[in-house]
Amino acid sequence: MAGQQQTHFLSNLVGISGHAGAIVFAPQEYNAGMLSVREHVLTPTATLAVDVVVFTLRPDTVERAWQVLLVPRPDPWSISRRALPGVLVDEDETFDEAARRALLVKTGIDARDWYLEQLATFGSPTRDSRGRVASISHIALIQSDNIKIHPVETDSPAEWCPVTAIPWSDLAFDHAAILREAINRVRGKVRYAWVLFQLLPPIFTMSDLRAAYAAIRDPSVLNMSTSNVRKLFRRLIDDQALVAVGKRAEARGRGRPGDLFRFDGPLTGTWDRELPW
Repeated sequence: MAGQQQTHFLSNLVGISGHAGAIVFAPQEYNAGMLSVREHVLTPTATLAVDVVVFTLRPDTVERAWQVLLVPRPDPWSISRRALPGVLVDEDETFDEAARRALLVKTGIDARDWYLEQLATFGSPTRDSRGRVASISHIALIQSDNIKIHPVETDSPAEWCPVTAIPWSDLAFDHAAILREAINRVRGKVRYAWVLFQLLPPIFTMSDLRAAYAAIRDPSVLNMSTSNVRKLFRRLIDDQALVAVGKRAEARGRGRPGDLFRFDGPLTGTWDRELPW
């Protein structure tokens, strides 16, 4: 009899719809020969948004080459003057689609082919004074060549800002916390993953690669010789993830022209050990 009652209970678990703007699950409980229904109504408690931390490497000193994209606030009365590109998520799009749309509508940039990954969810009840908004933050890594930024919501376009000169007190909402998390993620990830190649031009030298690591990890990396840098990346060369494509036409400074390389490895590739920087 007990087994029959258990089977009867499981067979009467049903999902009920029909409440406007809500999903109702009503488990039918078997109790002393009577069926009692307890409804669980799922109602929205927060609005979902995406915010995108866009990193690039730009021609500058090693201390200022690693930069992030910040957009001006459209509200003239706002205390904070800068923010990360972000939008509310439409009900018919994925978070990644919303992140790419954010870059288009906030900066005028088509980001369909950019490297993008989810960073974290930021959901403090007080992060937005206008209401409960949870942000699914993302990181985008792009090459700065041929990127044209257009003003969209204000007369001022989004601007690149060196990571070492971020105006932390001017950032809106909890974007300072999002940005710090993104900086730590990228600084750590370039030691064991190949994502840094997404910031380099299609064709580069070992000197370019060394400068990229110096900008993100530690300026002292510039003191390492290019031959030692090449030894660290020997496995990628042997596995054809780094493909030699010739030599630079002219040498930069003293010495011979550097070998030119192209990265053909997967975005998700990782080192067999962490880099020493």
